[in-house]
Amino acid sequence: MSRSRSTRALLVSAVLLLSAACSHPNGTSTAVSPRSDIIYRNEIAKTNALNAYDAVRLLRPAFLTGRGPSTLLRVRESSTSPVIYLDNQRFGDATTLRNIPVDGIIEIRFMSATQAQVKWGSDHPAGAILVLTGGVRGTAR
Repeated sequence: MSRSRSTRALLVSAVLLLSAACSHPNGTSTAVSPRSDIIYRNEIAKTNALNAYDAVRLLRPAFLTGRGPSTLLRVRESSTSPVIYLDNQRFGDATTLRNIPVDGIIEIRFMSATQAQVKWGSDHPAGAILVLTGGVRGTAR
């Protein structure tokens, strides 16, 4: 094989490899996907989810993943799942997402432990999930 054919073959292989690396298992491209910490209304509408729990489970299951203590100081804290907030009001644990119908949800946002603690106080070792509905004006940024 000539040098130009070899170079061309290598270039095509690299492009195919990069394309495969940027694609999501469900066929969507991660390069143009929305932020990974937010689930937007239009994404939820594309699923068969009936409640916020199903939407999170289908679209961002990592939101629900229990997180253990990240420092020795947090070993005594018992919560390893995020606290749920509905329109900036504390709503409960992850199971309470089943009580929030998808109709009216504007976005579901995962907030890290640090972000949640800045916003709501220190009782968020595993972060928080904020569900914003059409009943709230503006969004938490």
